[in-house]
Amino acid sequence: MTERYEEVFEKFDYDHKPRLEIKKMQKRWGSYTRGRSIILNPLLIHASKDCIDYVIAHGLCHMKHKNHDKQFYKLLGAKYPKWEKVKEKLELRLS
Repeated sequence: MTERYEEVFEKFDYDHKPRLEIKKMQKRWGSYTRGRSIILNPLLIHASKDCIDYVIAHGLCHMKHKNHDKQFYKLLGAKYPKWEKVKEKLELRLS
């Protein structure tokens, strides 16, 4: 998964890269811990590359925008344009 992280991170103009961690989560594919880490659900290993990219991009967007506000989605759309379709695919896997 670290190759995916490097590839997605390059799309962002950030000076520092948060750590990538793996942690079992019941209801999430990933999470961002302020300035420290992007946490990924280990079940992502079974997901497609575009799903992994989306979860990483989502976490990276939280580096600039804490909440899911208009600016967050603007950045996500700019960095990962097909995010809505991929999110839908992931939500089906988690339910």
